[in-house]
Amino acid sequence: MSTRILLPTKESIGQMLEMLLGRKIETASIPEPEKPPEAPIVGVYVSDDGEVLAVCLWELPLAAGVGAALSLLPVSAVLDSVKAGKLEDNVGENLSEVSNIFAGLFNSSNMRRAALQKVYDPGEMLPIDVRQIMERPAARVDVHVTVQGDYQEGTLSILSGLKEKEEEEEEEGGTEEASLELAHASGEGDGSGTR
Repeated sequence: MSTRILLPTKESIGQMLEMLLGRKIETASIPEPEKPPEAPIVGVYVSDDGEVLAVCLWELPLAAGVGAALSLLPVSAVLDSVKAGKLEDNVGENLSEVSNIFAGLFNSSNMRRAALQKVYDPGEMLPIDVRQIMERPAARVDVHVTVQGDYQEGTLSILSGLKEKEEEEEEEGGTEEASLELAHASGEGDGSGTR
């Protein structure tokens, strides 16, 4: 079974943020960035068995703005986080809360259930499977988000991928089908083959 999950639309992302923050959110789809944002905040979502299903890349100013807006912290808290190159403690806790609720964007009745595993700070070592999805996602959504009230703006990229084992199984399945076709072509299907 594929590990791909249904990625949210820019509309559902905006609606979720508006509900959580209680303020106007503007979202716009953007082309795939040539490279990941510098020093992003990385949210990792996993299945019940710990398999990585999706990765969220928050540009730091946006992450700080969302985290500050959640509990009506002053805009200066956003600027402090951006200046420090990482989220201040209370801002980071708020973003983790938002990220946890964001898991609902991935879940539907016919998809594997996703849950937030961890939010990684800029520069923090990422697991290899997370880095692989960042380098070679199977699907992605890239959105520019603006938070009303001078709470900054920035890019949010949501990525999903297939784990290597399942890719290998798909390749093996294709090989088995090819073998059956070859056997049929060699005469096993018309009685001309040896018994």
